[in-house]
Amino acid sequence: MKLTCLGSSSSGNCFVMEFDMGDGQTASLMVECGLSYQTIVKRATPYGVRISELVGCLVTHSHQDHCKSALDLAKRGIQIIATKGTLTAIGVPMGWPLEYGKPAPIAPGIKVLAFRVEHDAPEPAGFIIKTAKETIMFAIDSKKWIDDVTAIAPSYLFIEANYDPTLLAAEQFSLQRKASISDMQRYKLDERIKESHMSIDQTLVQITKINKTSLRAIFLTHLSDRMSAPTNWKQQVSSMTGIPCYVCRKDGGIE
Repeated sequence: MKLTCLGSSSSGNCFVMEFDMGDGQTASLMVECGLSYQTIVKRATPYGVRISELVGCLVTHSHQDHCKSALDLAKRGIQIIATKGTLTAIGVPMGWPLEYGKPAPIAPGIKVLAFRVEHDAPEPAGFIIKTAKETIMFAIDSKKWIDDVTAIAPSYLFIEANYDPTLLAAEQFSLQRKASISDMQRYKLDERIKESHMSIDQTLVQITKINKTSLRAIFLTHLSDRMSAPTNWKQQVSSMTGIPCYVCRKDGGIE
């Protein structure tokens, strides 16, 4: 798999995966489209990614930082693939609805299975993307994974590592002491982060449950601007697993 990260944060998430389909053929699939269409094109062009050649776009849920350009892509003939609840929420009635637990052949040689995750959106999902050569496990922007996917042996894992719980707790303590209206709004936002996103501690626990026998790389996604430590987390995951770990950057690219 060749990965192009066009953005990964609460400001917008968008990834393009190019698969080797054999006989010199490739297929490119977008996962998340949480940036404006113009931004996607601008960031994709230097990487040689052509939007018109995508076989489709998977969307995990209906929050804008994951589906912002879904309608623009659909108008340009790109199939939007998500659960029925997500498609309804983002207003793409002609998209490709996925059912949890049922693999769907979305393109020749590519199957996708949606699995349940916990997040504050209608029918959010993680995805198992499978070709003849590779299996990708993709689940970001979720507090936890509900379905048991331990039988899957992914080649690549995309997982959320949003915040450090110690840093978040310290911020909330400070906000409580100040107690202004804006501070309380920030406090409530922090509460939502705890209830709907995965902390680095939860990320590490989830990684221990994954079948890592075929795992080639781990990608940490959706990191908080203020409450994350990308370099330390990358080293921590690599040390714990013995597997290369990368951080998907806010403005595109990986490190």
